[in-house]
Amino acid sequence: MAIVQFYTTRSKDETPSQITNNLRYELPDDHNFSADDDLESCIEACAEYYHADCDGWESRFPCLFMLWIDDEYLGIFEVKREFEPTFSAQKVE
Repeated sequence: MAIVQFYTTRSKDETPSQITNNLRYELPDDHNFSADDDLESCIEACAEYYHADCDGWESRFPCLFMLWIDDEYLGIFEVKREFEPTFSAQKVE
């Protein structure tokens, strides 16, 4: 199983070699992506993990995600957050 890592940045000019392993987030093992896969799907899974488990909900979107799979840098991707509001109603007495 491949090791998928990502890093969020505000700048497209970030140098990948300066982002060491200890600065990167790692996608849990329940995902099975490789460098040959659809990278947009991989980044979307990273964004979901970041938002739900890494306090990413506090981030200002769109965010730039840098992606590594098995220590191979694969590029930078812009991720936008879409909202799906839910509503609840209660009768007023």
